[in-house]
Amino acid sequence: MIPPTDATRRALLLSAPICAATWLEEPTADPRFATLVLSRHAEKGDDDARDPSLSAAGHERATRLAATFARVSKPRLFATEYRRTQQTLEPLARAARVEVVVKPAADVDAWIATLREGREGVTIVATHSNVVPRLAAAFGVTLADLDAKGNLPEAEYGRVVVLTLRFASERVDAVNSIELSI
Repeated sequence: MIPPTDATRRALLLSAPICAATWLEEPTADPRFATLVLSRHAEKGDDDARDPSLSAAGHERATRLAATFARVSKPRLFATEYRRTQQTLEPLARAARVEVVVKPAADVDAWIATLREGREGVTIVATHSNVVPRLAAAFGVTLADLDAKGNLPEAEYGRVVVLTLRFASERVDAVNSIELSI
């Protein structure tokens, strides 16, 4: 996959919410393709050092995430055991009338295996800055603009990666990816 130029990336980010809403309005019925959305949790509060809930800005971002994907019928939603990831998906889960499946944050291999099983519709994941790049890489997508450790930058909460996955025999690859800023 050829990395986009800065100008292309800015153009995609500006048009992405409209494009994503259009693409995700009617997910394909073709079992060879599915959509995977990777998101870091929204802004965290300071109420608990280990497991903070979302801040006011985080709740606003979670609402924007839900609005962006509001047309998706019955998405599969996954979050980690931490409140901030679950609260990031809460408005979308409520609107879509689906449950958020909780999986341990540390077991990235289990996350990858679960996401490779998503052969239909749209799967949306809320996880952490160190996990989003690893999940994207598992499907052949290398994210740009990461910090020195290969994570999403600490202050970056609105970056959402949308992957179109192709299932071919035992292999699953991203055939298209776009990044949104929500």
